[in-house]
Amino acid sequence: GEQSRPMAKPKLSRWESDDDMTMKFGRSSLFSLDSSTEASTSLRGFLRNILESQRFDLVMGAVVILNSCTIGIEQSIRLEGGDRRVVDTLEHCFLTIYVVELVMNLIVRRWRSIESPWIRFDIMLVSVSVFTQWIWVPIHGHLDGVGLIMVLRTARLLRLARTLRLLLRFKELWMLAQGLISSASTMVYTTFLLVVILYIFGCIAVEMITLNPKAIGPDADENFQALVAEYFPSLGGAMLTLLAFVSFDNIVTIYKPLINLDWMLLPYFTLLILVVGIVLANLVTAVIVNSALEQAQQDKALVKTVEAAKKKKVVKDLRKIFQRLDTDGSGKVSTEEIQEVEQEDLARLAEFMAIQDPVEIFNALDVDESGEIDIDEFCDGIWEVVISEAPLEMKRMEKQVEN
Repeated sequence: GEQSRPMAKPKLSRWESDDDMTMKFGRSSLFSLDSSTEASTSLRGFLRNILESQRFDLVMGAVVILNSCTIGIEQSIRLEGGDRRVVDTLEHCFLTIYVVELVMNLIVRRWRSIESPWIRFDIMLVSVSVFTQWIWVPIHGHLDGVGLIMVLRTARLLRLARTLRLLLRFKELWMLAQGLISSASTMVYTTFLLVVILYIFGCIAVEMITLNPKAIGPDADENFQALVAEYFPSLGGAMLTLLAFVSFDNIVTIYKPLINLDWMLLPYFTLLILVVGIVLANLVTAVIVNSALEQAQQDKALVKTVEAAKKKKVVKDLRKIFQRLDTDGSGKVSTEEIQEVEQEDLARLAEFMAIQDPVEIFNALDVDESGEIDIDEFCDGIWEVVISEAPLEMKRMEKQVEN
C-alpha cells in the first residue's frame, strides 16, 4: 500500500519557482527562435529555388527586353510632348519587379550578394530609379533638371547583356558582351594613359608649332599661322587635334602642310604616329585580347561547375528511381522489374532519354547485354544521354565498342 501511494511533490521555494519559470520561459524562447530560424531557412530555400529556376530567368529576361523597348518609346514621347501616362505606369511596374528581384537576392545570398558585380549594378540602377520615380517625381512633379540621373536610368539597357546569357543560341554574342564588360577597367586605364600622352605631345606641339617663329616671329608665314590658328591655337586645342592621330582620322591634312612649311616637324609627327596611332593601339588590343582569353577560361570553368551540379541533381533523382525499380533489393534491375515501372518514373526516364517503352529503355542502358543493370550502369548510361547531342543508339554503339 505504501508503494502504490503517490509520492508528494516537494515544495519549491520562491526562488526555485522563479528559476523553474525562467527555465520554462527560456525553453519557450528557444523553441520560438528555432521555429523562426526554420521558417527563415525555408523561406530562403523557397526563394533560392525561384531565383535559380530557368523560368524565372526567362521571365526576367522578357521584362528587361520589354523595359528596354519602353525606354525608347518614352524618349520619343518626351521629344514629341505626348501623353506618357501609360509608359509611366509600365515604368512603375518594371521598377517594382526589379525591387522584388533585388530583395530576393539579398534575402537568399545576404551580404555575399554584394560581391557580385551584377548585383552591385542592379543596386545602383534600382536606387536611381527609386529616387527618380518614387521620390523626385512625387515631390517636384517632373524630371527636369536631373539630366545626369536620366542618363543613369538609361543605363538599364546594359541589363540586356545579362539577358543574352540566357539564350544559348546567342553564345557568341554573350561572349562579346562579356568581353566588353570585363575590359571596362582596361578602357579606363587606357583613357588615363591616352590623356597623359596627349598632354605631353600637346605641350611639345605648343613649343614647336604654336610658338614657332613662323607663327609669331617677324618671319611669320600666313599659311603657317592659318594652320596654327585652326589646329594648334592652345594646349587644349592641340590635344583635341592630336586626338585624331589615335584613329588616323584624316590626319594627312594636318601634318603634311605643316611639314611642307617646316621640315623640322617631321620627327615630331613621326614619333606621334608611332606612339599614339600604332604602339598604344596595339598594346591596348593585346591587353583586351588577353582579358578576353582569361574570361573564356573562367567561363569554361563555370560551365564545368554548372554541369557538375546538374549531374549531381540528376544522379540523385536517378538513384531514387533505381531504388523503386529494384523491388527485390538485389542491387540490380532486370527486364521484368523495369516493365513494372510506375508512370511517374517512366515519365521522368522518358524526359531524360526521349523513350516511352520501358523495354527500349532497358535495352539502351544494358550495354553489356547481361540482362541486368546495376546502379552505376543505370546512372552513367542516362547521364551520357543527358549531356550528349548524339543519338542514343550511337552512344550505345560507342559503349559496345569500348567494352
